[in-house]
Amino acid sequence: MHRSRLHILLGVLLWVVFGYYWYIVVRRPITAHTQLALLIVGSIVVSVTLIMFGWVLHNTRLSRRNRRFERSAAPPGPESDFLGRTFTATDEQQIKSAAYIEVHLVESPDGESAGHKVFRVPGKIPDQS
Repeated sequence: MHRSRLHILLGVLLWVVFGYYWYIVVRRPITAHTQLALLIVGSIVVSVTLIMFGWVLHNTRLSRRNRRFERSAAPPGPESDFLGRTFTATDEQQIKSAAYIEVHLVESPDGESAGHKVFRVPGKIPDQS
C-alpha cells in the first residue's frame, strides 16, 4: 500500500516536471535550428508513414491473390533417427491426420542391430514385423 502511494506520487511529480519543461519550450522563440529540427522530425514521420502504407498495400495485394493462404509442401520425414532405428507406420495416411500418435520401439531379436520405431494411432494393433 505504501509503495503504490509512492509510485503514484512519483508519477505525478514526473508529469509536473514534464509539463514544466514543455512550458519552457513553448515560451522560446522559433529559430532556424528549431525549424531544421521540425523539418527532420517531420520528414522522418512522413517517411515511416509512407513505408508502412506501402507494406500494408503489398500485404493486401498478396492476400487478394491467396498466396498467403496456400500451404507449403511438408518436407519428407527422415528415414531413421539419430541411433539408426528406422521408422515404420501402420497406416501412413491415418498417421498424418491423427491428433495423437503412439511411438513403440521394437528391438531387434539379435540385440546387435538398432531395431525400429513403429508409429501408430491408438486403437490399432502395431505391426511387429
